[in-house]
Amino acid sequence: PPSAILQTAKGLPLVAIGNCNYDAVMGVSTLADSGIKVPKDLEGRTLASTISSQEYPLLPLFAKNSGLDLSKVKRTSVDAQLRQKVLIQKQVDAISGSINSIVPSLAVQGIKTHSMLYKQYGIVLYGGSVMTTPKMLASEPDLCGDIVQGALEGLAFTLTRPDEALQAFAAEVREVAMAPTALEQVRISMGMFALNAIDADAEQHGMGWHNPKAMSSMTDIVMNYLVEPTVKRPNLDALYTNRFAGKVNLTAAQWQASK
Repeated sequence: PPSAILQTAKGLPLVAIGNCNYDAVMGVSTLADSGIKVPKDLEGRTLASTISSQEYPLLPLFAKNSGLDLSKVKRTSVDAQLRQKVLIQKQVDAISGSINSIVPSLAVQGIKTHSMLYKQYGIVLYGGSVMTTPKMLASEPDLCGDIVQGALEGLAFTLTRPDEALQAFAAEVREVAMAPTALEQVRISMGMFALNAIDADAEQHGMGWHNPKAMSSMTDIVMNYLVEPTVKRPNLDALYTNRFAGKVNLTAAQWQASK
């Protein structure tokens, strides 16, 4: 959704029609033994980032909300393919990025990490929603609804029957099944995704629901940090719809078991 808001502001209108994940899991990761526990501990240390990565423009907001003086952090840019490597080799003290990309690949190597998430410091960024164009939503609402329902039924299956979901994935993507560490990395990634698909808003309103306050906050972030001041703010009502939300849901017992 933040990317869709950005594209809409730039003139490519998109609308979120079914929320699947309530946090994009952006943040800063360190090795567990680094001694860095809170953002303030990054002062005087070296932080590597990929400047084209989605979390990068929001580092100042992360610093502001967490009390970190970013001017006291030694910052360096690094290619995305080398980001984990420079951390493992201790060439840097921390890296920023999508924690879903960083942690699973290190965990399967037995490397323990510590992550400080944007969400912990009031930066709410949804991690995934089914998207379409306003034109398609207007002309093919039943098709849009069916696609959302199918996606959410798949997500519900993954939350309630994770082992079977992993086996189904491995059957489709056979190169993963051939490497035990690759399958374990997928398992961890699925678990992290599931963790952020389980949310009080989904429990209360049904799967697929977008919180209007969160969508407004994300729009504020996009307008303040990702576009030029002259760009017009999109109409909030045009950015998302909850008309298809709630048609797929879990029971209270299923939500609890998923947690």
